[in-house]
Amino acid sequence: MPIKQFFICNMTFLIGLLACISPCAPGAQVSPLAAMALPIGDSSIACVVNRARGMDSYPHTDPLPELYEKGLSKEERNKLLSQVDDESRKIFMLTTSALNTEKLPIVGYGSLINPKSAKITLSDSDTIERSAGVYIYGYRRAFSAFYPFPNRRIRPSDPKNAIAALNIMQIDDPAEYFNGVLYWVDMEDFVALRRRETIYDLVPVATISYGSEDTPFIAYAWSVGEPEYVRDNITPSPTYYAVVWEAVNSDGARMKLGDNVAGEYLDTTFLANGDSIRLVHEELSQIEPIY
Repeated sequence: MPIKQFFICNMTFLIGLLACISPCAPGAQVSPLAAMALPIGDSSIACVVNRARGMDSYPHTDPLPELYEKGLSKEERNKLLSQVDDESRKIFMLTTSALNTEKLPIVGYGSLINPKSAKITLSDSDTIERSAGVYIYGYRRAFSAFYPFPNRRIRPSDPKNAIAALNIMQIDDPAEYFNGVLYWVDMEDFVALRRRETIYDLVPVATISYGSEDTPFIAYAWSVGEPEYVRDNITPSPTYYAVVWEAVNSDGARMKLGDNVAGEYLDTTFLANGDSIRLVHEELSQIEPIY
């Protein structure tokens, strides 16, 4: 065999072999540590996005509507909550096992960016203090989530369609991103979070730590997938928007995500109809938050 042909054949074999053992190959598992070994560049981001999309997601709390029935006794309500919590503990075990971690990396991209809001749910103060800025890839952030239940942030004076909370939706482009905050939570804080994020499914996402753009890894985030809880004709709840804006425009957020964190939030956040959040930001940024 001529030398040139021999070289080409062997290079083809080696490339195929590397593809088979790559973390992006079908059937390969990517833990946060393994993903950090991926090559630098957009190809590594796309790789982890694809791996995240191949992992299991977990649904929102099953008996969710029943928890808001006025006729429920305290005992009936506690029984339902106990069922939800047991399910949450199983999900925690499955997800941490998939990532080979003791705690679960959860991304906050809305009200959870705000430490004041996070403290309402997370009992471990170290979890909040050690939170870190991240970018999430392959999803788009928009005010499209609709709570069909009593909500303390909805004021009688608000427009009827001003009821939206933030949501994230999977998109085709793996390079599109938004910013957020990563918390490493233990089992009981995860249980509390799942109670809080009642209409949100738990989905794996490709994530990069702020300041370490060459190290993509997999975390989890909350995403509303049930059509019943998503609308394209709603606008942000003003007081909920204020909670988010207070966080992204704070010194704490700038420490975690850089001086342009607020600008990046505005650039990567959308209304439910797909328009930029900048169209309503000036008005909503004047509202006082409700926690």
